[in-house]
Amino acid sequence: SSGESNGLFCAKCYCFVCDAPAKDCQHWKEGGTSSDGKSSDGSAHCHAHDKDAKWISMRETTLKSRTPTTPSPPPRNPYQTRNQNHNPHQRQVQRDVHTQVTSLIHNEFLSRLATDTDATTSTEEQRRQRVRERKDMRIPEVLLENFQRAVSLQDSSSTEENGSGSSGNAKNGNANEGESKAIAIENKPLHQKMEGDIPNLTLHNSFFVSGVKIGWPFPQIMKPQRQMAIHLIKALKQRKHVVLESPTGTGKSAAILCSVLAWQRHHSKMERMKRNSAQKDDNNGSSSSPIRQDGEESGEGGGGSAKKVKIIYCSRTHSQVAQMVASLKSTPYRPRMAILGSRERLCIHKSIKPRGEGAEPVTGVNVNNECRLRVRNTEKSRKKNLSTPNYRNPYNDDDPPEIMPGDGGGQDGMEGMDDDNNNEDGEDNYIGRSRTCPHYRQLTTSRVANLAHSAFVPNKQVDCCSVGGKKSKYGAHDIEDLVNFGVDPYLQKDVALYRRDTEEGKKESFGLSMKDAGARNGGCFVRTVKPNTPADINGIIKKGDKILRVNGSDVSRSDATAVVSKIKQVSADPLMLDVSRGGSGSLSSGDGGYSSRSACPYYISQVLSKDADIIFAPYNYVLDPGIREALGIELDNSVVILDEAHNVESTLREAGSGKFGEFELCELIVMLNENAITERSTSNMMDVGGEAGLLSTESETAYLCDVAHTLLLFVEKVITKLRTARTCFQNNPGKKGADFALKEWEKFHTADDKEFEVTFDGPTGKGHLGKCVGCFPFFEKLGLKKQDLDGLCTYVDAFEKFFRGREGGDAVEK
Repeated sequence: SSGESNGLFCAKCYCFVCDAPAKDCQHWKEGGTSSDGKSSDGSAHCHAHDKDAKWISMRETTLKSRTPTTPSPPPRNPYQTRNQNHNPHQRQVQRDVHTQVTSLIHNEFLSRLATDTDATTSTEEQRRQRVRERKDMRIPEVLLENFQRAVSLQDSSSTEENGSGSSGNAKNGNANEGESKAIAIENKPLHQKMEGDIPNLTLHNSFFVSGVKIGWPFPQIMKPQRQMAIHLIKALKQRKHVVLESPTGTGKSAAILCSVLAWQRHHSKMERMKRNSAQKDDNNGSSSSPIRQDGEESGEGGGGSAKKVKIIYCSRTHSQVAQMVASLKSTPYRPRMAILGSRERLCIHKSIKPRGEGAEPVTGVNVNNECRLRVRNTEKSRKKNLSTPNYRNPYNDDDPPEIMPGDGGGQDGMEGMDDDNNNEDGEDNYIGRSRTCPHYRQLTTSRVANLAHSAFVPNKQVDCCSVGGKKSKYGAHDIEDLVNFGVDPYLQKDVALYRRDTEEGKKESFGLSMKDAGARNGGCFVRTVKPNTPADINGIIKKGDKILRVNGSDVSRSDATAVVSKIKQVSADPLMLDVSRGGSGSLSSGDGGYSSRSACPYYISQVLSKDADIIFAPYNYVLDPGIREALGIELDNSVVILDEAHNVESTLREAGSGKFGEFELCELIVMLNENAITERSTSNMMDVGGEAGLLSTESETAYLCDVAHTLLLFVEKVITKLRTARTCFQNNPGKKGADFALKEWEKFHTADDKEFEVTFDGPTGKGHLGKCVGCFPFFEKLGLKKQDLDGLCTYVDAFEKFFRGREGGDAVEK
C-alpha cells in the first residue's frame, strides 16, 4: 500500500519534521509528534510534507524544543501553506524560497553523506569513482587537471619550505614512468626580482622607469630603447594603449620584453601589498574593501589572491614568434611561458608529420582534417573502453595502451577490434572511422603532465633569482622544443649548468653523483643531486636519470668513472648535458627516434598557456574570435602586444575572408558525402532555426543527412561553375586568357630556365578588370536568391555547431 511504501527510505531521504536524515528519525514509522512534542500514534513522520499546517506546526515545535549549543535566533520557517496568503506574487515568492531552502538542506545532507562515504570507502571504490568521473571528460581536460595538480603541488611545497625555512633537497625524487605525484621543488626567496631571474645576464646596471626596475641584457642602453621603456611603463600603469614605431636595429624586441616583464612583476608586488594591507585593515575592524587586480574595490575577502596579469605577445608568422622566443632567452627573465602553434607545426604522427632524422615527408594529407578525425575516433574509443570495461584486459586511463589498431596510417585499422563497436549515431560507419592517434591517447597519463611540468615550468618561480646564463632555459622553449618533447617526453636535451665562485675563488661542484648502470646495458645514472648546487637549482636533472651526452660527446655506453672524468675536464661554463628518464626506449641513446609513450605537443602547448605568464602566438590566434574562443585565450586582465603591427590590417582582412581552391572544395564534397549517407536518428538531429530551414519552414530541427545533402548540392554547383570558368580562361586566346598571362609573367617575374605556375582566382577573386565583384553576382549566376543564401548560412552554422559539440570545441584553424 501507499502507506507502507512511505515507510521505506534510502540514504538520501530526509525527515521534514525532525529536519534530519530519515535514518536518524526515531518516529519515522512509529508515529509523529503532537503539539507538546511527545510521540503520538496518529501518524508517522514518513507521511509529513510542507503543505499541511499540522506537519508545519509539528516541525516548529520540534525545532524549538532543541537546545542550541550557542545562542542563536529561532530558525525562520520558510515553508508556508497555500492558504496563508492569497496574493499570487507572495505565493510565488514563498514557493521560490521553499525550493531554495529544500535544495540547501538536500545539498548539505549530500555533502555529509559524501564525507562519511569517503571515510569508509575502500581504495578500489575510490578508484572506480574516479574512473566514472573521468570518462565524461575529454582527454585535454584530463591533461589540464593533472597539470594543474602538478603546479599546485610545486607551489604548495614551495610555500611550505619558505615558511619553515627548510633547505633540504626536496627535488631528488624519482620522476620515472607511472609516477603520480609531482616533484616537490625548493623555492626559498619570497621577494620578487623585477630586474630578472639570472643576474649573470644583467650586463648593465638595472635602470628605473616610474618606480619599475628593469633588468637589461646589454652593456649599454640606447636612447630609443629607453624612450620605448618609458612610454610602455607609463601606458601600462595608466591602463592605456600605446603605439611605438622605431627603425630596424634599435632593439625593439629587448626593450618591449624587458619592460613588460618588469612591469608585470612590479604590478604583482603592488597588488600583493594592497591585499595584505586590506586584510590587515579587516582584521583591525576597518570597513575598507580589498582592491581587485584592476584597481577597483571588491567585496571578496582580502586574503584571496588576485588573478595575475597575463602577457600575450603576437607576431605575424610562426618564424617571427620563434625569433621573439630567442630574444626572451637572451634576457635575464625566465617567466612561465607558452607558445601556441598550428597542427602543421606541432603534429608528430608518423602518418601525418613524421619527425626525426631520415623521416620522409607525407604528401597528400590535410593535417587539420586528419588530426580532427583521429582525435574524434580516439575520444570515442576511450569513452567506450571506460564505459564498458573489459575485466580481462581493463583500460587504465593513467596507463593507456601504447599501440592500438588504427594508430597507423591504414584505412582498415579495425582489425583485431571488437565487432560491437557501433554506437547509436552511426558515426562508426564513416569512412576512416578506425584511424586513431596514440600520442593524443597518452595525454591522460599523469606522467606526461609531470614531465611537461618539469620541462616547461621554471623550477624557480618568477619571483626568484637563480644562477645561470644565456643557455639556461628555466622553462623557456620554442616550437622545436615542444616537438622534441612530444617525440620523447623522457629525453631532456641541452641542460645547461652554470657554477658559482666559492670563497677561495674556485668553481663549485656541479652537484651530481653517478652510479654504473650495469654490464648488461652500459652507461651511468644519476645517484643523487646535492642540495643548493647548479644541478639542484636547475631543477631538470633528477635522481635515476641516464646521462647520454656531455658537451656533445656520446657517453651513453660509458661507465660512471668515465662520465665523471669527462665532467671534471669542463673548465668553462656551461656544462651541457643530454639526459633521459626511465622508459625512453630508442631515445636512450639520443638517436632522435620515437618513444613508445610519445605525447601530442599540440595539446600540451594549450595546457601550458593556462598557467603561463607570457604567451607567444601568431596574430590570428588573438584577432580571430573563432580561434581565440576555441583555444580558450582570454583577453581580460591581459596585456596584448602586436609586434610588426603594420601587418594587422591584412591579417584582419584575411580573417574575415575565405580563399578556397578546387582541392579544398573536393575535400569538402567528400566530407559532406560521408555525412549525407548517415541514418536518420535522434542522435543525428540538429537545430537549424525556425524559418531559415530549406527542407521545412515549420520545423526547427533537421537530420544531419538532409543538411549535408543540401550543402553538398550547393558545393557541387560552385565547383561546376569554377571548372567552367577555368576552361574558358585556358582556351581564351585574348588578353584575358592563360597564354597571355603566361607570357606576361615570364617577361617580368621569372628567369628563362625556371618553371612557374599561374593561378586563376576565379570570378570572386580579382574579378572584372582587377576589381572584386563580390559574391552575390556569382551566386545569382548559380540561380540562388538571398533567401536561399540565408538558409545555407543557417545550415552551415548548425553543421559547425553540431560537430563542435561532438568534438568538445576543438580549435578551428585557418
